[in-house]
Amino acid sequence: TMKKWTDDFKSILYSTIEALPPEVSLSFSGGVDSSMLLFAMIDLGRPPTELITFEIVGEYSKDLDFARKTAHYYGLPLRVAQIPSNPPKKDFQREIKDVLKETRVSRSIDTQVSYAYSYMTSITSTDHLVLGFYEDLYNPNNKKNSVMYSNMLKGKITKKEFDSWINQERIEIYQGKVAGRKTQIDHNYIVISNYIESKGIQTICPLRNQEMLDHCLKKGFEDLMFDLNGKRRSKWFIKDIILKKYFDRHKTNISNFHTSGKEGGLKSLHQRVLLRGSPYKDTRSVYNKILKDIEFEESAYFLC
Repeated sequence: TMKKWTDDFKSILYSTIEALPPEVSLSFSGGVDSSMLLFAMIDLGRPPTELITFEIVGEYSKDLDFARKTAHYYGLPLRVAQIPSNPPKKDFQREIKDVLKETRVSRSIDTQVSYAYSYMTSITSTDHLVLGFYEDLYNPNNKKNSVMYSNMLKGKITKKEFDSWINQERIEIYQGKVAGRKTQIDHNYIVISNYIESKGIQTICPLRNQEMLDHCLKKGFEDLMFDLNGKRRSKWFIKDIILKKYFDRHKTNISNFHTSGKEGGLKSLHQRVLLRGSPYKDTRSVYNKILKDIEFEESAYFLC
């Protein structure tokens, strides 16, 4: 039953959190996943030493608004990294270059989130940063899966084929891979975690453990994506069952870690600064150009 499954999910989550070091910082966007970790830690009587987030100076962020209210309610320190909203383009490009030298990946989400962590790691006071990564294990909610689910309903693929795809995707993400690729590419969770660790801070992802993966594989797409009333709602069982009293109290934000194109988001900042006066139409092209410049400079240095 779903009740037994959610009870076991909570038990696995709590066991992982109980094993955390005594002093940890929590990367806190105010969204469901980081809030779930925070509420579980509070419920166990071992809140994080501090919450870490960022703001783009002078721009409103719903994520930050939720984070501030939650931190204030529990009396927890909230450290907010200050990211300039209109930096000189050359300075911004230099910061992106420093990120890409480490990550070697020009994907937008990897670059933008790692850029934010370049600021957040500088204000983190503990040696361990807890991350709410690997939500895909219990929330297989992406465009490709939605299209495949629609195809299953239309009879274009069988339920067995669909379930097999969903499970294989979750296994590959757990392994740190981009799912469905013939050539192995590191998932952005791996790239971002490695970047943070390059700054001397150890990352901990409580959701990434074999027991959690095995448990999540017991439930398919429909079980996880549709609530008990048949309404499609991401992560409904976390908010409605597992940590209901906390989510009812805080009406937590559905966050995407500031990566929307709206004001206050990383995507809009990068677009605004990098595409200004540029022949490129998207930031990924700019990241690619910077990465190629890095590789050219390194090869030229090697030849010398």
